[in-house]
Amino acid sequence: KTYDMVDDPSINDYVSWSASGVSFIIWKPSEFARDMLPKYFKHSNLSSFVRQLNIYGFRKTHPDMWEFAHESFVRGRRDLLRD
Repeated sequence: KTYDMVDDPSINDYVSWSASGVSFIIWKPSEFARDMLPKYFKHSNLSSFVRQLNIYGFRKTHPDMWEFAHESFVRGRRDLLRD
């Protein structure tokens, strides 16, 4: 679900791949939580979403941004994802 969400160009104002494609950025955290999370998940809680990212091995890559990376989460490489 997260890959599909990040890979959807129609919501790039809220969340998108970084320029390098090896991380993703949540651009508008409040709006993202309110408007986007419920479309893909059963909640609108940003803290819960971040907690789930951490459980699956994602790490925040920039202290001043909502940018997250995982070695198997790469633009154009859905084949790296595990079930």
